[in-house]
Amino acid sequence: MAGALPANTKLQEVTDKLKELETEFWAAKAKFLEQYGSLREAALKEWRTMAQKLSDNPERVLATIEASFPPAGTLERSFGFATHLFPDFSPGTAGPGSGRHG
Repeated sequence: MAGALPANTKLQEVTDKLKELETEFWAAKAKFLEQYGSLREAALKEWRTMAQKLSDNPERVLATIEASFPPAGTLERSFGFATHLFPDFSPGTAGPGSGRHG
């Protein structure tokens, strides 16, 4: 077919690897979110003890720390994974302005 763009021979390999990385990402996100609540509570417990020792106003310190560790339910939307593939219009390819596209 005259004027057809050449196939990117690495495209399938790249998209397969991206899919693999995306699968790993979603699994790691789920594991993190599953553990986050108990990790947050443990960290706040430690900070509560430290705030008593470090400050004349431990409640204020603890409120600041708690604000730095958002509740588990609000984290779901904080993580995402997206890929965007764009055509290669670099010199020597069959992109716009190359004179090699039909």
